[in-house]
Amino acid sequence: MLKLDEKKAYDSFKAIKEGKKLSSFYGFECADFTFNNRNCKVVKPRKAVAGLPWVWLARFWGHEPKADIALSERGFHVVYCNVAELFGNGKSIDIWNKFYAYMQKLGLAKKVALPPDEEFISFIAEAMELNEKGIKVVAPKSERPKVLETPDYFLAKLEQNPQAKSDSFRKEYIAWINEAKTEATRQKRIDEALEWIAEGKLRFWKYMK
Repeated sequence: MLKLDEKKAYDSFKAIKEGKKLSSFYGFECADFTFNNRNCKVVKPRKAVAGLPWVWLARFWGHEPKADIALSERGFHVVYCNVAELFGNGKSIDIWNKFYAYMQKLGLAKKVALPPDEEFISFIAEAMELNEKGIKVVAPKSERPKVLETPDYFLAKLEQNPQAKSDSFRKEYIAWINEAKTEATRQKRIDEALEWIAEGKLRFWKYMK
């Protein structure tokens, strides 16, 4: 069984040099920051396991979080680096390699780890039981301001473009804009999106052959 480090509480957030915003991930502290122009997150357990093991989420942050919550409760760090639009190409691997090196600077274990098989299977069984009973994990209310709504003039541009009638076309652009951390970044993305939409381009046109 994994043991908590009783000597002292390790604060991985102190090693994050980039500007960060603190939020809550189901009651656990979460640091949101930008690394190599990528949105990243590190969730810190209340008391870290000896050896500082961690779990790396590749996609779908916050989706079906029961296992992530269980691991956090047992002293694991949970991390995320968003490279979704790169579709696993060479650039995404390079970014992840650099992110891994950065996690080493935070002092996390050399290998991304999971608990022993018996313990991890129990987490999965617990999550399956909650799903079968229809029990949903409810995130505590955040004090952070809600994401700004997409402006009407941008939505109007979407409506004017025949290609933008598809749900996937619209969602990709709107999600990208609403992920912006600052108003300046948000406006820049809107301007770029309007230019690409006028040319009939999909959100990820740069990565399409």
